[in-house]
Amino acid sequence: MLGMVAAPDLQIIPYRRDRLVLVTPDKHPLAERSSIAFNEALAFDFIGLQQDASLQALLFEQANLSGKALRMRIQVRSFDAICRMIHHGMGVGVLPEQTIHRELGDLQLKSIPLNDAWAQRELVIGVRRYATLPVTARHMVDLLTTEKHSAL
Repeated sequence: MLGMVAAPDLQIIPYRRDRLVLVTPDKHPLAERSSIAFNEALAFDFIGLQQDASLQALLFEQANLSGKALRMRIQVRSFDAICRMIHHGMGVGVLPEQTIHRELGDLQLKSIPLNDAWAQRELVIGVRRYATLPVTARHMVDLLTTEKHSAL
């Protein structure tokens, strides 16, 4: 979902917060920034997910709202592939901060928090009625929403 929509038949359960970050090669001109507005990064080529990914739709929408074009150089299928392309100097990308820590490894990348309000996302789980979910589904929701797991 790109935002909250009215769904009276759904019970919304808070899951976790998620922050989007700009990922650059460690020698990139933006790499030393402590934070950045998304529209400032639009001067550079981007590496992103395929067109049907919700994150891509969000980035195109925000670029359009800023009156600038999102220069998409390459579109790939995974966060890992985005990071590898960025590592090789093919462009920059926007990714969820929590996925970056797994991907940075030896790739010599920098992550710069986006300071745009929309880059702070509240992720939720939507169910018709929690009480009527099968036991395994309730256990999954419980696991995902425990404080320990949601802090990942």
